[in-house]
Amino acid sequence: MKDRFSQSSDNYQRFRPSYPPALFAELARLASGRQRLWDCGCGTGQASLLAADSFQQVVATDLSAAQVGQGLAHERVNYLACTAEAAPLANASCDAVLVAQALHWFDFSAFFAEAERVLRPGGVLAALTYNLLSIAPGVDELIAEFYHRVIGAYWDAERRHVENAYADIPFPWQGVDLNEFAMTAQWSPEHLLGYLRTWSAVKNYQRERDRDPVAMIEPDVLRLWPQGVREVRWPLTVRVRFRP
Repeated sequence: MKDRFSQSSDNYQRFRPSYPPALFAELARLASGRQRLWDCGCGTGQASLLAADSFQQVVATDLSAAQVGQGLAHERVNYLACTAEAAPLANASCDAVLVAQALHWFDFSAFFAEAERVLRPGGVLAALTYNLLSIAPGVDELIAEFYHRVIGAYWDAERRHVENAYADIPFPWQGVDLNEFAMTAQWSPEHLLGYLRTWSAVKNYQRERDRDPVAMIEPDVLRLWPQGVREVRWPLTVRVRFRP
């Protein structure tokens, strides 16, 4: 698995969006129990903290020790650094496995085998992913051009799974897709710019060219959106599968 997020991991905590809390209540309802959820590829714990409202314990793991080191403390969340394919969890010890905006980085067959190992019968595997945001026509067009033309060559190959809403990932078992949850935030233009700087393609661009590509579009972002707070929306895909 590639580590694209250890660099400036504090920005990941500050600028990445969160998820609708009602989604985690629904996952708890679908699971066979509410004792333990494994949040795999947790980053800095955006989803982990929300899941803790619906599960008694959340084990939040990530390949990046820097990322989990930025996770916000919660009495029911335990942060650990490990790979997605070898979790320090006992067999049949979890009621749910959650992967939020991270599954595309994993070795699918190895991770799904690990999820089967740690899940109890009737447990749920939930994979969340979101693609390009939407704010307003002018800003959206600028971000789309930046995404495709400026940094397009710097996205890792795994990004195609996000663009396809995980439609081509070979999930095990039967399940459902939950499409009723809206993912939104209220952001300033400065928050948007901070978010763009957390993108893996931006980090790849910086490493290869020693230049911040977001600075190239920052004047246009501030021209189109000079001040104030606006609603930001993402297309959220939630794929849920039930362990037999």
